Amino acid sequence: MKPLYKRILGDTYAQLPQAVQALHAYEGEALYRGHCDVERGSHGLSNFFANLLSLPKAGKAVEVAVKFSQQGEKEVWQRSFAGKPFKSVQWLQGGLLYERLNFTTLLFEVVANSECLSLNLKGVRVLGIPMLAFLRPNVVAQEHEVEGKFQFTIHTIVPIIGLLVAYKGTLEKVD
Repeated sequence: MKPLYKRILGDTYAQLPQAVQALHAYEGEALYRGHCDVERGSHGLSNFFANLLSLPKAGKAVEVAVKFSQQGEKEVWQRSFAGKPFKSVQWLQGGLLYERLNFTTLLFEVVANSECLSLNLKGVRVLGIPMLAFLRPNVVAQEHEVEGKFQFTIHTIVPIIGLLVAYKGTLEKVD
C-alpha cells in the first residue's frame, strides 16, 4: 500500500524537501533516532495535561526514537523520549489526517511545499466528542530539512493555560 503521507498529498508530495520525503516513504517499518529539546509550560495544569497525554518531559538533547509502522491504511508512530513511550495512530479520513493519542484525536490539514510539511489543526475530539473551537489548542507542527537532516518542530498552546509542550529536534534513519 502507498505510504499514508503520499496518499494524503498526492502530487504535492514531490515538492517536499528530500529528508522529509525519505522519512514518510518507508514501507512496512522504519526506525529513526535523534535528539530534541523539550520545553513544558509553567502552569500547573499544563504539566497535568501533558502527563495525561504522555507528552515528553522537559529537557535538553533528549534522546528520541521513532518506530514507524504501517498497519493496513493506518500508520503507528511509537515514539520514545528519554525511554518514555508516546504512541499515536494516524490515518486519512475525509481529506484530513487523524491522529489518535490516548483518548484524544487530532484532525489536521496537511500542507506541503518546498520548505516544509505543516500540520494545521482543524479539530480535536476527546473520547470521540468534538471540542469547542474556543477551547481547542493551537498546534504548530512542521517538518523540515536542515543540512540534509530531518528536523521536526512541535509547539502546542492551550487557551487559558498557555504552553503545553514544545519540542524541536532531528532524526536520522537507523539501518
